[in-house]
Amino acid sequence: MMIRSAVVKWPGSTHDAFILRQSAIATTMANGVVGDSWLLGDSGYPLHSWLLTPFNDPETGPERRYNKSLKTSRCLIERLFGVLKTRFRCLDKTGGGLQFVPEKCVKIVLSCFYLHNLAKKLNLPDDNEDQIQLVLLDEFDDDLNAQGIITGTQVRNAVVDSYFS
Repeated sequence: MMIRSAVVKWPGSTHDAFILRQSAIATTMANGVVGDSWLLGDSGYPLHSWLLTPFNDPETGPERRYNKSLKTSRCLIERLFGVLKTRFRCLDKTGGGLQFVPEKCVKIVLSCFYLHNLAKKLNLPDDNEDQIQLVLLDEFDDDLNAQGIITGTQVRNAVVDSYFS
């Protein structure tokens, strides 16, 4: 897995949905720059045409299969975090954590991400990780955009109809 986007300018207690709203990737996705691509998020994120979230109460077989697929995809990002913590022990709290000022920690984390991507491009081994590239999100946002939800619902339903029915 390659890291396609990283935002490391807020403390860990900041909600991921807030960080997403402030990120360039949200603007890029909302403007349709990447075409027929989606970000995947958990049920705490607002549903948009470019951000697919699970059904809160799936009623049909296709809706349940869709939710299961999203849950399975979530395992990929967790595996990436494991690969990063194994490859760069400074990212693992059991290795002592980063004992530097926040600005230096940001540089260290981004450097680890860059070096990880370089290792992938050079085909260096890392526990037989699959070559799947996804951007996944997992927090909540109380500021929902009603029009975005309607459009997001239509897109999510089309994805379910196309791939899970």
